[in-house]
Amino acid sequence: MSELEIGGVTIARAARTAFSLPVPGVDEAHWPIVVAIRGREGEPFVVVTAGVHGGEYNGIEAARRLGRGLRPNAVRGTVVVVPLANAPSFYGRSHNGSPLDRKNLNRVFPGNAYGTATERIAAALAAVLGRADAVLDLHGADPMEDLHPFTMVPDHAPPQSEALARVFGVRPILRGSSPGSMVDWLAAKGVAAILVEAGAFGHLNEGAVRLHYDGCLRVLRHLGVLRGAKPAPLTRPWERMKWVSSPRTGFFYARVRAGQIVGKGAVLGEVRDAATDIAEKITSPVAGKVLFVKKSMATSSGNSLYGIAVAEPKPPSATGARPARRGVSARRSTPTRRETSRGSRRS
Repeated sequence: MSELEIGGVTIARAARTAFSLPVPGVDEAHWPIVVAIRGREGEPFVVVTAGVHGGEYNGIEAARRLGRGLRPNAVRGTVVVVPLANAPSFYGRSHNGSPLDRKNLNRVFPGNAYGTATERIAAALAAVLGRADAVLDLHGADPMEDLHPFTMVPDHAPPQSEALARVFGVRPILRGSSPGSMVDWLAAKGVAAILVEAGAFGHLNEGAVRLHYDGCLRVLRHLGVLRGAKPAPLTRPWERMKWVSSPRTGFFYARVRAGQIVGKGAVLGEVRDAATDIAEKITSPVAGKVLFVKKSMATSSGNSLYGIAVAEPKPPSATGARPARRGVSARRSTPTRRETSRGSRRS
């Protein structure tokens, strides 16, 4: 990769270049922020994104520090950091829905260059992400969510995604799918990509920031982008998220917290009818660790209230594994089987 251009901006070798990614048809104030750190060698090409949901501050801060802290003369290849992918949501203090069109950026990939504002932003980002050898997407919880850290890898992702997840170092590691999400779209293209969640209640928390930041550095060392000893990967088994939804519309009261271990049949909370005050208990359909708890008192029938991690019953088949992408080769990563994870209705 002798010449590198992103959004019409030439990324020079041995330099850091910061700019706003142009999105035709969208006001410049709402363009994604990009910091590109390029060494003297052309590959690999790694992208770190944050702020896909504007209220998830810990990933945004970790990506901001990463873009500011990486030195071009210490980088092999190119690291493109997008610390603020969804500026309308961030500045509008919204979360899933953009104030411009009420659409969730993580449900419209690969976007539409002629669509609504959120779809146009997704299309501009997709033009960069689709060229990557590896993508790390940093997330967290909004002000109404309690959350225990976890990593997700899409179903049908290429084998290298497993290595990224295990090296990043945030457990548990889940598999699954969310149509229209950034990492699901990348998996379909054969790009190694993972999503990491850390942080709760929309608070900027130094511990959550460090989980994201340190995980990114481990992956960059693993890929040979940064010098240093190769990190030891996690060896824990794969898990999936079991979602528990609201049985009715009304007043919601949670009785458990994120990180708590629950047994099958355990009472997780209750929903009270707004008119009659009749309570309906919510019980756990499985035994596992609570990773996600919605803390809003208001709920509607079918809303996701809890996410519980449960072990997968058996290892996945290697049949149908996607080929390795350029730049993330077997000499850098040699996973033994195609195991992937994702599975969130909220991310």
